Amino acid sequence: MRQPLQSLTVGLRHQKLSTIDVLVGSEETRFTITELLIIKKVKMFKTALQNPMSEGRTRIIKIPERSPKDFDSFLHHLYHGQFDRDDLYGKTNDEKCMFYARMYVLADYVDCSEVAKAAESSVETLIAYRQKEENDEKGCPGYYFPSPEVVKYIYDNTLRGVHIRRLLVAQRLWMVEWKENGSQQAAEEQDESLEVYHPVFLSELAGYTIRKFRSGGKNNPFYSHQWGVEYLGLRSHSRK
Repeated sequence: MRQPLQSLTVGLRHQKLSTIDVLVGSEETRFTITELLIIKKVKMFKTALQNPMSEGRTRIIKIPERSPKDFDSFLHHLYHGQFDRDDLYGKTNDEKCMFYARMYVLADYVDCSEVAKAAESSVETLIAYRQKEENDEKGCPGYYFPSPEVVKYIYDNTLRGVHIRRLLVAQRLWMVEWKENGSQQAAEEQDESLEVYHPVFLSELAGYTIRKFRSGGKNNPFYSHQWGVEYLGLRSHSRK
């Protein structure tokens, strides 16, 4: 695991900067963080440190429910403004998407809009852009969609209506259009594969599909991912 503070505070060692300790996971892995950075970007920590009876007095915050590895990656983005390439190099799309999902869930838990927004944007980049130019042997367009495990993690750890859920639904709505625009065989196989996805995801997908038919479904409105994003109002529901 990286030791971000040790490498990032070399030039700050002789400056009078207050720090706090964050104990993460069941084994309470300790992270020492510059207080000025954390209270500026992480609302949960700012609120905790303002409490004179507990964290504000001890300067220690505990997050037993989260992974030290995830928190280390989260800190990297706080300090550097981007995710560490070492966390993503050589990874499959599913591994990358799961990493971004975990970053989103952690950032949402501690109320850090900067990292949550970056994670959402990274998931959108993965699923919205074509991975290859040609359709595959089954006639399916060369787009990536997260595995049932990734979707389950997102749905198990987020609330209804959040941006990242609606993003998945928007993309899948477009992919369902294979029935009209692509291979019928591919469409039928995709219908069968949907059964293994999270039940709430399937419920939301069905709900928005009904919405589509009620709207008339003119001119194949789910032809593009971008149309689906706009149709579901994702832009207006994005984090600020």
